[in-house]
Amino acid sequence: MIFNNKCFRTSQELTEDIWNGELILAGYPITKVSNFRYLDQDKNEINLNKRKRATLSSVTKLISIGFSNDYVDPRTKAEMFKIFIRPVLLYSFENFMLKGNEKKILKRIEGNCLKRLLTISTKCKSEDLYLTFDMPPTIERIKWLKSNHYFRMTNNKLTSHFLDEVEKLQIKDSLPNEIKKLTE
Repeated sequence: MIFNNKCFRTSQELTEDIWNGELILAGYPITKVSNFRYLDQDKNEINLNKRKRATLSSVTKLISIGFSNDYVDPRTKAEMFKIFIRPVLLYSFENFMLKGNEKKILKRIEGNCLKRLLTISTKCKSEDLYLTFDMPPTIERIKWLKSNHYFRMTNNKLTSHFLDEVEKLQIKDSLPNEIKKLTE
């Protein structure tokens, strides 16, 4: 049974693993795939447009029920943003490696949504708003989500063993390597 073709195997390991029959799990054969979907997203293509639409829809709904008027305290608006908007935008990003331009797009979307909810100009600096309302910046929040996700995974014995094996393989774009980079 070969699960990872990139892993170097000695001749002894290859002879020990001569059974290559079909694996059956719950009555269904396990087949090798080149692409998979996780949380309705392609592994190789993070659909930022879908997250952006969902986030803008959430902001519009909060505005439509009256959260953008002048009578609502800005701190309340910021709390509503943290509770309802930010999770919609950052949903499932703890599982994917984000490139630099994707991080910038997420940062821009989040900042513009917060400004729209607070009814201020989009030319205002987002970092100032994050400091004012005691909110971690987008990238810091994603790092926290990833590390929290990793530590929850290590609490499970089987998943912890799997992560240890992945770490030994030293795969460039793996979750353990990313967490190691975050903690350095």
